[in-house]
Amino acid sequence: MNVLLIAPHTDLLYADAEVQRILRSGLTVTPVLGDVTQTTLLDEIARNGHDTLWLCTHGTPEGVMLSDGILSAAALAQAVRSSNISLVVLNTCDSINTAQHLQNETRAEIIAT
Repeated sequence: MNVLLIAPHTDLLYADAEVQRILRSGLTVTPVLGDVTQTTLLDEIARNGHDTLWLCTHGTPEGVMLSDGILSAAALAQAVRSSNISLVVLNTCDSINTAQHLQNETRAEIIAT
C-alpha cells in the first residue's frame, strides 16, 4: 500500500498518536502534515503515486477540514476519481455525507468513522 496521509493541524486529542501509528505501520507512507491547504492536497493526489488516501482531520457534513477551510465532498470525489486511489480512509467526525458521496462518485473503497 502506498498511503497519502493527510493530517493538518487540529485540536483532535488522538491525532498525533494516530499519525505516529500510521507512520510506523510498515506501509509506504507519504505524510502531508501541519499546514495542509486544498491546493497542497489536490496536487499530492494528482501525482498518482498512491493507492490509499488517509485523512486524519475534522469533518463536516460538507467535506473535510484543511488548513485553509473545507474541501467539499464533491471536490474530493473529483480528485479521487481522476487518480489511482482505490481506498479512502476518513478518520473525521461527521464523515457520513462525504463517505456516501465518495462511494457514489468514485470506484474507491471507503472506510469512515
